[in-house]
Order: sequence, then structure tokens, then C-alpha cells
Amino acid sequence: MTKAKFLLLPILFLGIMIYLSLNIYNTYQVVQLEPDIAQELKTIATPNYLEIHIAESLKNEDVEDAQRYYKLAQYLHINIDKSLKDKIDEQNSFFSKSIRNSKQFANGFITGKADSTAGLSGSVLSDFTLVGDVRDVYDEGTKMVSHEKYDKFILITATLGLALTATTYLSAGTEAPLRVGASVIKVAKKTGALSKKFIKIVSSKLSKTIDIKILKKVNLHSLSDIRKSSGLILKHINFTSIKKLFTNINKITKNSGSEIDAMKIMKYANKPKDLNKIVKLSKKFKTNTLIILKIVGKSALKSGKIAIKYTSLLIAKLIALTASFFAFLGLLIMKYFFYKKLQQVAH
Repeated sequence: MTKAKFLLLPILFLGIMIYLSLNIYNTYQVVQLEPDIAQELKTIATPNYLEIHIAESLKNEDVEDAQRYYKLAQYLHINIDKSLKDKIDEQNSFFSKSIRNSKQFANGFITGKADSTAGLSGSVLSDFTLVGDVRDVYDEGTKMVSHEKYDKFILITATLGLALTATTYLSAGTEAPLRVGASVIKVAKKTGALSKKFIKIVSSKLSKTIDIKILKKVNLHSLSDIRKSSGLILKHINFTSIKKLFTNINKITKNSGSEIDAMKIMKYANKPKDLNKIVKLSKKFKTNTLIILKIVGKSALKSGKIAIKYTSLLIAKLIALTASFFAFLGLLIMKYFFYKKLQQVAH
């Protein structure tokens, strides 16, 4: 073997190694394994666990939660004590439900706070009729102009609500999902259903949608003037930074089956990206999403383990890469001893 050919061999194997290394990513797949929520549910949500929580929910007059636990039992094919089902049906009798819903609806409409389907329906309706948003812009806006402490989150969402109501009517309802999203997140903040981290991040996004100094052009001491200002406000709003958030809330609402579930589900989000995971979760578990999050907790949103899906081509390239490496290493060793021998002969 000539000296030139001997020198080319290590370079050749080095080139092969570089080529294989640069192309190896095309021959494998990284798979994100989903957390095994179903298995975790089976471990925690035993018949005894579900019966205890149904009984506690009924004791606390939280019939909706009792129903959620009961529906989960059905989903898991678990038989629940018939007496508990009878108590749920009793609480859901026409008379009992009518009285309970009337009180909750009225409270939601007046205060903008809600912890039940009827209460949230009242809150959302008050916003759609501008009553709720006008009330909140008035309450927080007058504090702002008077340099008092005010809730910027509520002020901006209520202001956005006024504008979205106008666009909903003008667009014949096509903007209704965003309108609902704005109401749900506002009520969630009022009711204390949002984490501090989530509030901080969303507040930053909300601030980019509108400069609330525009409200100084509105007579905030007049409810009728606030009501009439939706058109003016609309001209100064950019929904870009917040549109995805409201859209995700709407998707969760649609998947989970109700606005109240969507509102309570948001409690488990620390950042808007968590809502993407919740959308995916709610698409799979539908009306059981909220109760699953209550049982499993935020671990349901954690990413699973990373796994590499091997292919025959990947294995072949790994073998070739390993062989090339040892050939390259062997030739370097041979080259070292070859030149050492030449130096000895020269001396």
C-alpha cells in the first residue's frame, strides 16, 4: 500500500462517519408517550373512592360534582350504590332543580361570579346583553380614573367583552365563540378559578390587546355612555395576542360539554400552553375531563417519557457508523506505528 493511499483511508472512513451522523436523524422517530391516565384512574378511582366523593358532593349540595363522579363510574364500568344514585335523582327533581338554578342564575347575572352551570349561564347572559360588561367597566374603570386600586384583568376582559358583543351582532354570531371565551375567563378570574401564574401571563397578553387609556374618552360615570362606547372601543382593539386563548377556551367548552366545566378546568393551567394540552385531553375524555383532572391532578398534563422508535435502516446505519469508527481508530493507530517505524529506519 502506497503512502498516499494509506493517508486517504482514515480520511475516507472519517467522511463516512460524518455522512452517517448527519443522515441518521432521518431513520428514527422520537415518540412522546402519553401519560397512562386510564391506568392511574383505575388505581385511584375505586368503587369506594367514588362513592365517598359522591356522598360528600351531595352533602355539600354540589349536585353537579356528584353527577360528574357518577358519570365517571359509568365510564369505568363501576357499579355504584343505588341509594346514592337515588339521592342524585332526588336533588335533580324538577322542583329542587328549578329552585336551585333560579337562585344560582340570578346570583351569576348580578355578581358575575359563578360555581355552577346555572350561575355561569346567568353571568354569560349578562355579558351578552352588555349588562355584565358595562357593570364591570363601570366598577373598575371609575376606580382607575380615580387612581384607586382596580382589577386590570377584569377591566380589560370586560372592555374586550363590550367590543366582542358589538362584533358578534355585526358578524351575525360568527364571533360568538370569542365572546363566550371572554366571559368564561372573566368569570373564572372573579370566582378565583385561575392560578396566579396563569393570571400573570394572561394579563400580559390582555394588555397587548388594548390601551385602556382609551377609556378616558368614555364617560365612565355613566352606564348608558359605557354601553354606547363599544364601537369606539372596537376601533382600538387588536385581538391577535388573545384570540388563540379564547379559541382554546371555546374548544374546551365544546369538548367538555359545558362552560362551567371549561371554567373549572382552567384552574389546572399555569400557562396558555397548558390549555393546548387540556384541549387534547378534553377531546379524548369529553365530559369526564374535569373530574379526571380533579382525581389525577396536573400530572395528566405532564408529558410522557421520550421513546425512540427504531427502524431497520437506523440499526444498519448504527452498525456502519460503529464499524467506520473502529476502522478509523485502527488506521490512526497503524499510521502512528508506521511513521514510528519509518523514523527508526531513517536513523
